[in-house]
Order: sequence, then structure tokens, then C-alpha cells
Amino acid sequence: RNKSSTNDVALSSIIASGDGPTVLASTSNVPHTLDLSTNKELVRMIKERVDEEVRAKKEELEAELQRRVTAARQEMEVGIRCQVEMQLRDEMVNCQKRERLNQDRSSKKQQYDTKKMNFTASATKLEQTIKKLQSELSTLNSTCADQEIEKADMEDFFTKVKSNPNYAEDLVTKISETEEETKKLKEELTNVKKMEVDNAKQMKIWNSLKKLLECKIQIWHEANKTDS
Repeated sequence: RNKSSTNDVALSSIIASGDGPTVLASTSNVPHTLDLSTNKELVRMIKERVDEEVRAKKEELEAELQRRVTAARQEMEVGIRCQVEMQLRDEMVNCQKRERLNQDRSSKKQQYDTKKMNFTASATKLEQTIKKLQSELSTLNSTCADQEIEKADMEDFFTKVKSNPNYAEDLVTKISETEEETKKLKEELTNVKKMEVDNAKQMKIWNSLKKLLECKIQIWHEANKTDS
């Protein structure tokens, strides 16, 4: 009985210390009268108590580890979420900028195409106007040149008339002679045309006569062949 009381006191001191196996490894807090090798019940109780303390400590550590892991995961998720939100916000801003730039580009391209089309039409119209003006200028230059020639001829004519009073009469005489020559040439041309007609008729008659003679010669040869 005294031995059982001593064991209970020793177990109580070990349990009160809360160190479990550490206390078992050191015999400084255990009375020298405690004999663990002879008291199996005490050993079992100590082992169960130690196992319970170890299990509780393990569960506490696992719970703490799980809490820290959860907190770290939540913190990481918050950080990742913030980073993703920032990236999405930046991407959205960039998309809006790109959309505005595309709209500006489309608007400016449309303006450019319109101006280019108007410029092309204006340039074509101006080219046509320039060509027309150049043609008119060429005609005017030719007309001016002809007028200058006529003016020079008139001045030369009046100069000759002034220097030679009979120049006008000479011109009238030359004009009359030219008209007479023209009349004669027309008559000769008419005669030539008549001669051409007569020659054509004669050539036609001659060709017909030639064909007729060739036919007679051919018949004569055939007749000679038949007689022989």
C-alpha cells in the first residue's frame, strides 16, 4: 500500500510537469523509491499519458501548420488575385487604347482615302484643262504665225506697189495667165480621161479578140489530131 501511494505521487509529479518522455529520461524529478521495471501498471499509464500528450501536441502542431498553410495560401491567393486583377486592368486599358487607336486609324484612313480620291479627280480635271489650253495655245500660235506671214506678204505687196506703179497691172496679167493655164490644164485632163476610156474599150476588144483566136487555134489543133 505504501508502495502504491509512492507510485501515484511519482505519476502525479510526471503528469504535472507536462514533459512526458523528457521527464522519463531524467530521474531527477522521480523519487528513488519508484521502480518502473516492477510496476507495469504505472508504465502503461505513463505510456498512455505520454502518447496522449504526444498526440495532442501533434494535433496542435498539425492544426497550427494547417492554419499557417491556409493563411499563406490565402495570402498567396490574395496576392495572385491582386496581380491578375492588375494585369487584367492593364490589359483592358491597353485594349481600350488599341480600340481607340484603331478607330482613329480607320477615321483618318477614311479621310485620307476621301482626300486622295478628291485630289485624283481634281488632278485629272486639271490635266484635261491643261491639255485643252495647250491645244488652244498651239492653235493660237499657228494662227498668229499665219497672220504674221500674211502681214509680211501684205507689207511686201504694198512695198512693191509703192515702188512700182505697174506692179498691180502685172499681177492682174499674171492672174489672167494663170487662169488661162488652169483652163487649158482642165481641158487636157478631160481629154486624157476620154482617151483613157477609149483605150480601156480598145483593150477590152483586143482581149476578147485574143481569146477568140486562141480558141480557134486550139480547135484547129484538135481537129488535126482527130484527122491523123
